[in-house]
Amino acid sequence: MTRLARVRVKGTLFSFRKLALYALMLLSLAGCKSEKSPDQPTVIGTPPRTAYLGVEYYYNFGAYGGDAILGYSLTNAPPWLGLEDTSNKARQGIIMRGVPGVTGGGRGSADLGNAKSVNLTTTDGQRLGVQPFDIEIIGNQASLSAARLQEGKVSETVEGAGEGEICAMPKMGKGRHRFTYNTYNEDGSFNATADAEVDTRSVLIKVLLDQPSVQTTKIAFEIKSDYDPSRCDGNAVAPNKACEFSVANRSLAQIDQDVVLVGNMSGESGPSPLPVPDYIQVIDDRSGVITLDRGITECFIRLEVVDDNFSEPSESFAVELKEVRQGLVELGDNGKGITEDVLIADNAPQVSFFTSNELTSSALNEGSIGTYIAKLDRGGKSEDDEDEDENEDEDSNDNDDNAPLGGTYKVRLGNDTETATASDADFRFVKIVEGQKEEITELVFPDGVDELTFIVEAIDDSAPPIPPSEDPAGDGRFNDDEMITVSADVFFQDGREFYAGVGGTLKLWINEQKEFLVAGSDDMGLTPNDIAVGDAGRLFIASQFVDSAGKHFTRIDIYDRFGAFEQSVDIATNSTTPAMPKIAFRQRKVSIANSPTFRNEVAIAFNTTGSTGGVANLGGSDTGVVLLRRDAGEPQYTQIWATQVGSAGDDSVKDIDINLTGSVFLSGETKGVWNDNAANAGGVDAYVQRIDTQTSQEGAVTGALAWTKQVGSTRDDTVVSLALQGSTPFSIGYTAGKVGFDAPLGSDDIFFFGSTGSEDIEPDIHQVGSAKSEKFNDADAVGSTFWMIGAARHSYMSGFDADSDVVLNTGADTAQDRGFILTYGQDGSYDSALTLSGQDSASLRFDSGSAFAQDYVIGGVTDGWFTDPDSSGNTGGLAFTRIKRELVVVFDPAEEIPEDATSQEPTPITRADLTDVARYQVVSSAQAPQSTQVIAMTSYKSAESYALVSEQMGGKTIYGVYILNGDVEWLNTD
Repeated sequence: MTRLARVRVKGTLFSFRKLALYALMLLSLAGCKSEKSPDQPTVIGTPPRTAYLGVEYYYNFGAYGGDAILGYSLTNAPPWLGLEDTSNKARQGIIMRGVPGVTGGGRGSADLGNAKSVNLTTTDGQRLGVQPFDIEIIGNQASLSAARLQEGKVSETVEGAGEGEICAMPKMGKGRHRFTYNTYNEDGSFNATADAEVDTRSVLIKVLLDQPSVQTTKIAFEIKSDYDPSRCDGNAVAPNKACEFSVANRSLAQIDQDVVLVGNMSGESGPSPLPVPDYIQVIDDRSGVITLDRGITECFIRLEVVDDNFSEPSESFAVELKEVRQGLVELGDNGKGITEDVLIADNAPQVSFFTSNELTSSALNEGSIGTYIAKLDRGGKSEDDEDEDENEDEDSNDNDDNAPLGGTYKVRLGNDTETATASDADFRFVKIVEGQKEEITELVFPDGVDELTFIVEAIDDSAPPIPPSEDPAGDGRFNDDEMITVSADVFFQDGREFYAGVGGTLKLWINEQKEFLVAGSDDMGLTPNDIAVGDAGRLFIASQFVDSAGKHFTRIDIYDRFGAFEQSVDIATNSTTPAMPKIAFRQRKVSIANSPTFRNEVAIAFNTTGSTGGVANLGGSDTGVVLLRRDAGEPQYTQIWATQVGSAGDDSVKDIDINLTGSVFLSGETKGVWNDNAANAGGVDAYVQRIDTQTSQEGAVTGALAWTKQVGSTRDDTVVSLALQGSTPFSIGYTAGKVGFDAPLGSDDIFFFGSTGSEDIEPDIHQVGSAKSEKFNDADAVGSTFWMIGAARHSYMSGFDADSDVVLNTGADTAQDRGFILTYGQDGSYDSALTLSGQDSASLRFDSGSAFAQDYVIGGVTDGWFTDPDSSGNTGGLAFTRIKRELVVVFDPAEEIPEDATSQEPTPITRADLTDVARYQVVSSAQAPQSTQVIAMTSYKSAESYALVSEQMGGKTIYGVYILNGDVEWLNTD
């Protein structure tokens, strides 16, 4: 068949005749036919491979090709699927449509499964095109979704509710409910029943469908709980508090008491009407039927959470979709139902306990009393919440009860035995009445009162008969100090109205070393240099002395937690110079004969110009290292190995530590070269190294140097400390030169570097500080933050640079030293700074510190007052403080805000902030001479800090150990 046509080529209109002549010439050249055959009829598109029961399946195909109007047909199709009957037969395409389970005979679930090799065929009468495809027909799954619910709070309005595929919001707000509950006697036995009538708050559970169904769906649901009043703790028999609040029941909600489908006083005629939504049919007090109209994929089961007056833990219940009453939806893979667990957070006031400095851990002496604080949090909105709600509709969600709860609340004082090691026989709560101690059991917070003080007395049980766990001659030597966890007595308070819930607890350790421990003196010829605290509170003191023959020794003295001497180990240094020993302790869990046990290890390092451990001197001053060990159950510490390490030059060890795999790490200074093919950078360099415990095939145990990394500048570099992060030791010090690639910043900068020991990885070196001098006396790590402390005549503070980055700033010089704390990130980033001074222009010097919980406890010396003056007339002495690091949001005051800015608020910046949260001073009449010093500090289990100090007494130097609690108060003062 010949068609007449006109075509446009490059913008010129040709007649068919001219075009034909042009085409014939081209065809003759190409040797082709004069007319192209029509394309094969081809269907365009791939239909969805999944169809849902009860949901419209739809696809609009396209097609091309053929030499006439195309016709379409389906073959091997499921009965519910067909082609749309349309009168427009000229269109190039076809609609395929159907509803599994509905169209094609309403076969319901019989349509589930796979329809394979369905063919859509198209033809122009002569040629045929086929599009094969498969369809998997699956159920339209229902599901549940529930956010964590808050007692006393209405669920938020769902955006878009009442529009499109979402049900309308039900009425939300307060309801009312009356229920009966059990009351109990002091011992938990059943007393009687009582009635309570309280408000409820409406909350939402979402019912969701995967796809919008073409049919109306009705699903039966139920709220339920695994709470079982017959499950009791111990030998209790229901009804009993040990049953209702048993371990199995305590975190489970009770239907009718904690959550209800509809409050029994929430009806239309009740005091707080909450009409049932039109799409909910209530069957009984815990079950109903929800209706989702066709096209709806999200609807709501409205429940009511009972706003009672009991303090409770978060409690769970479940909502179950049990049965499809109408429609073609599925409940789970097997159609047996869907269950969603829901958690209710309590809103009762909570009480938290603190020390007088608002800290959460401390200690007191056995036989003494301490005064502490209980704070009641009555809930309510914060100022930020109130600001956000300023523009909200007053009626929205009816959340008008978020003000702090008023009324009188009680707290039954108790000891959380799940975490505490002290028993009721070890302490009591008391008050002082006319100078006499009277035992108390409760605190009462009247309306408007949110803070009270209370007293804890640690009972002295040191007189016979002494409990075995407290007997210094028996098992008590191998136990830690006992610890009280001050908390609310949950078991007593359960089920009793107007008692506060548990907020924060207070850990109070009972110290039994009450006498000041003299560790050395001029008369004794013993000079302590370092301390560590280990298993069961054992104290390890590393000292040096010279015997009558003039030989230099280092000594480890071991004391138990009562302050009684246990063991002494003398180590000959064979040196002509003082040993200056450093000591470290580590407890780790090991397996011996397939049985787990605790291994306690003590490592000591010291300087020697001689030979120790069977190793010849390697040149100048070397380092001797000795490892002691006591496995659980063994009576004493025994030496495992001794070795000596060094370079060809003078080496001086400055710090030591042990990691959890038993490797010993050292940091120090060297004038030599530790590694082959290396060189000293100039003068004194810094180094870190690892020593491992090795066992030969013959069973000989030795200490072997694994690696050493050396870093330095062309100047003399000073190493202060070692901070161990896992198996990476960091050497921390200061230098007047340049280490690494960072340019010097001032006369003395801080530097630190860490090493894994790998030869392929160079140490990560950081040089930080200010334009002034950062000489410091001690350093340590708290988490991944490095702390440096010392004294300077200028102050340190945080500021902002031109890019609004937080940086270290310094102040003007003063006539007196002031104590400073600087913190940096492990990556060399500046973190924070704090400068503290004595009162009335007194000088203050920080000597040593140690990590305590997530804080840092520091000891030093002042020649005036660090705390408020007392009436003794004396001034000066030892000064201790506890520093807390917190992240705060600040604003750069120099930030310029454009005039056309929509907001005049500056940009918030998060930075670290240091605060001294507790201070203590040991007053001395000696005006803090230079011989008064905090030589070393360490902490144990966030319970107590230990300070090794030197003081002038009677014209002689005395070395002793102070024990401080979490409030840095001196404990061993007797």
